[in-house]
Parts: sequence; C-alpha cells; structure tokens
Amino acid sequence: MGKGGTATLLNDGKVIAEGRIDKTSIGLVQALDEGLDVGLDTGTPVNEDYKVPFKFTGGLDRVTVTLH
Repeated sequence: MGKGGTATLLNDGKVIAEGRIDKTSIGLVQALDEGLDVGLDTGTPVNEDYKVPFKFTGGLDRVTVTLH
C-alpha cells in the first residue's frame, strides 16, 4: 500500500493513456471508503488536476478492471 504503480487506460483493447501514479492511499479507512466509481468521482480525486465530481457525460458499454 502506498507504493503507487502504472495506470493504463484502454479503449477497445488499445492503450489510449498511461501514466505513473507515484503513491496511493496508505490508510485502510481511505481504501474502504473510496470504492470504485465509474463515470463520476464522488470521493477524493486521484490527483489535484481535476475537481470532483468530474462527471463523465459520454457512454460506457463495459468496464473491466484488472489488477496485477
């Protein structure tokens, strides 16, 4: 926990964005409270580049999450 990693965003199997997340939340409370939001971020943002709720107004047919 807290070590960070690489985030990869794919669309139809093609990489459309990739970036390093230097560190992640190290507290158990944050991990239990944040959850996984799709299309709307109601909790703490991943970084300060955008302000919540940062609602996605497009369409999503499917979301797949793979953890390594």
